[in-house]
Amino acid sequence: MVASSDAAPQLLYKFIEQTIQPGPSVSLKCIATGNPTPHFSWTLDGFPLPQNDRFMIGQYVTVHGDVISHVNISVVHVEDGGEYRCTAANRMAKVHHSARLNIYGLPHVRPMGNYAAVAGETTVIKCPVAGFPIASITWEKDGKVLPTSRRQEVFPNGTLVLHHVDRSTDHGAYTCTAKNKQGRSDSQTVHIEVKVPPKIDPFSFPVNIQEGARVHVVCVVSEGDSPLKITWLKDGRPLNSTETTTHHIGEYDLTLMIQSATTANNGNYTCVASNDAAETSRTASLLVHVPPTIAPFSFNKDLSEGVRAQVTCMVEKGDPPFTIAWSKDGEPIAGPNTPGFGNTAITGPRHTQIPAGLRVTNIDAHSSTIVIERVSAAHSGNYTCLARNSVAEVLWTAELIVRGNVDRETAQPPGRTKSSSPYNALCLFFNAVHSPSHLSVRLFFLFLHLAAHHLLPSISSLCTGWFVRRRNVQWPSF
Repeated sequence: MVASSDAAPQLLYKFIEQTIQPGPSVSLKCIATGNPTPHFSWTLDGFPLPQNDRFMIGQYVTVHGDVISHVNISVVHVEDGGEYRCTAANRMAKVHHSARLNIYGLPHVRPMGNYAAVAGETTVIKCPVAGFPIASITWEKDGKVLPTSRRQEVFPNGTLVLHHVDRSTDHGAYTCTAKNKQGRSDSQTVHIEVKVPPKIDPFSFPVNIQEGARVHVVCVVSEGDSPLKITWLKDGRPLNSTETTTHHIGEYDLTLMIQSATTANNGNYTCVASNDAAETSRTASLLVHVPPTIAPFSFNKDLSEGVRAQVTCMVEKGDPPFTIAWSKDGEPIAGPNTPGFGNTAITGPRHTQIPAGLRVTNIDAHSSTIVIERVSAAHSGNYTCLARNSVAEVLWTAELIVRGNVDRETAQPPGRTKSSSPYNALCLFFNAVHSPSHLSVRLFFLFLHLAAHHLLPSISSLCTGWFVRRRNVQWPSF
C-alpha cells in the first residue's frame, strides 16, 4: 500500500567517467533520497561486480535520511574497466546512473558464461570490454559478423540487441571481440539458450455461483519449457488451505477447487506459471451470489378488534439490491409509491379492495413493515412478504386472526352473564316450543318464572328482541 508520504528515489550525487592508469585505488559513489529509504545495487557491464578482495561495496544512511553507497576498488587492474551502474530502488520506483571507468591497457573481455533469452522478447547483451583505448567491438555467430538480419543490432559500445527472439534461429554461440588500433584483441563467447515462456490459457468462473455450490477452475499452461511451476493466489496471497484446495492434473495443469462456496471465497484468483525464461499470470474474479433470507415474523395471536397490529419483513441475508413486496391472501398490496396505496391491492388491470387502515412502510433497503392501526375482522387473512434479488425470490407468510368483540351465537341480555341469566333459559325454552298449540304451556312456564323472579314488566320486550335476533320469530304479546 502506498502512503501519502512515499516518494520515489532521486539521485543527489553521481560518479563521473574516469580514465586512469592501473595501480591506484578508485572510489565510485552515488547518493540518493526517497521514502521508504532506497537501497542501492551495482553492476559492471550488466553483470554483477567481481567477487574479490579488491572490491568493497558500502552503504549507509545519513542523519538527514540520505543513502550513500560506494564501490571502492583497490589497486585497479585493466580488467576492472567497463561501464559501472548504480541503481537506487524502493517500492515506489527505481533510478539508475551509468558511467565508464577506463583503465589504460590492452583489450580485455570478461567471461560471460551462458545467457537465457526469452522467445518472442527482446534480448540485450553488453560485451564486458575492459582496456583503453578500444578501437572496435564486434559480434559474430556461426562465423558471420552480425548483424545478419533486421532483428539484430550491434552498437559501437559492444551492445548486441536481438528483437523478437526466435528459438530456431537465435539460439547458439555468440562471440564478442574487442580490438585496439594496434590490432591487439581479446574475445569471449556467450551461449544463448532460447527459453519459451509459459502461456496460460484464459479461464473464468461461472457467472451465477450460489452459496454452497462446488466450484472448480483449471489453469492450463499451453506453452512453456519445462520445468514449470504453477501456483494459485487469492488477492495476491497464497491460498488458505481451509477454504480452497489445488490438484495437479498433469505437469501443465493445476485445478483450483472450492467444496462449498461462501462469500468468504469472493476475490481475485491468480494463476502464476514460471520457468527459467519468465513468469506469467492470469487472473479471474469469483463472486458468490447469496439468495435473500427473510427473518421469521408473525402477528400476535388472538387479537381483538380495534387493537393495533404490526409485522416487519426483514431480509437478514443476501446480495443487495432487494425488492420487497407484500400480498394478502395472494393479492398484492400496493406499496408506498403506488397510487391508492393503503386501500387497494394491485392485480394487473383491476384493483382489489384492501381494508382501510392498512399501511406499508419501507424502513430501509432491507426491511418493510405492515401497520394496521385498528384491526377488524376484514383484516384477517394470510400476509405474505416476497423478497427478491438477482439470485432468487423467497416468501414468508404470517396469518392474522382477529377475534370479534361479541359472540353472536351466545349473545346475552344486558346486565346478565351466561351462567346467571334466567332469561337465557326462559327464551331458549319458548323458542323450542313456539308453535301455537303450545301457547298455554308457554304461558304457564312464563308466569312461573316471573312470579319466582318478580320480573314480569321487562320479559316481553327482552325476549321479543332476543327472538328477532335468533329466529326472526315474533314474541307473543301479552
